[in-house]
Amino acid sequence: MQNYHYSRTDFELALQSVGICKGDTVFCHSNVGYLGYPEGVTSKQQSLELILSTFLNLLGSQGTLVVPTFTYSFGKGENFNVNDTASDCGMFSEYIRTNPLSVRSNDPSVSVSAIGKYASFLTSKVSENAYDEGSAFSRLVQLKAKVLNINFDAGSTLLHFFERAHNVSYRFDKTFHGKKFDGKSYIPCKSTLWVRDLNIEGSQASFERFNCYASDKGMYKRAKVGRGGIGCISVEDMNKAFSELYEKDPWFLTDKHI
Repeated sequence: MQNYHYSRTDFELALQSVGICKGDTVFCHSNVGYLGYPEGVTSKQQSLELILSTFLNLLGSQGTLVVPTFTYSFGKGENFNVNDTASDCGMFSEYIRTNPLSVRSNDPSVSVSAIGKYASFLTSKVSENAYDEGSAFSRLVQLKAKVLNINFDAGSTLLHFFERAHNVSYRFDKTFHGKKFDGKSYIPCKSTLWVRDLNIEGSQASFERFNCYASDKGMYKRAKVGRGGIGCISVEDMNKAFSELYEKDPWFLTDKHI
């Protein structure tokens, strides 16, 4: 008999302890394998079902679960099909992408998939620029979402949205070209990403200082689950922490120190 590491109740209580409530919009980066085996399951599929159902039961009919289903297809020289191109963001992300309840944004680089009240709002007619005011990330900010990370620190792709809003000096908009499926055929299109400047020494992304600051200030709340853990920070606190750190050191999200 397989020993289990956590139960459905353990996971739900952990979510509640870090601040997840009914009606929330939750953006979830995840590496669920490190949690271990949930009680009462006999397969990976059942583990993923348990995690999703716990989320949905807690969030309720007014809540929304959002996951990154990034592919960076054009940067890899590949076509993108919103229906078929697999996520590169782990097995829970891919499970959500293929779930009949989910809706996915037609972004050939950094798509998201969502289930719940605001799924259509977050995924429909997103802009060509992945981090501008018409992007899924901008809409997460508008909804005052919560970022819930499973077995990751406080860092999130959403931080790139704030970097662009502050026009950091070590990144710039770069446009990639390719083809994506429009429902009938593959059509030429563009995808603009906020990429780091490879010519600037030390521009490599690093979330360590953000993670330490958000944790020390109590903005990023943590809870143990099984062999791993979860953490949560609100978009408002993420923006606040970003602004405070940026004022002291505009390079705080990189390997460079001033």
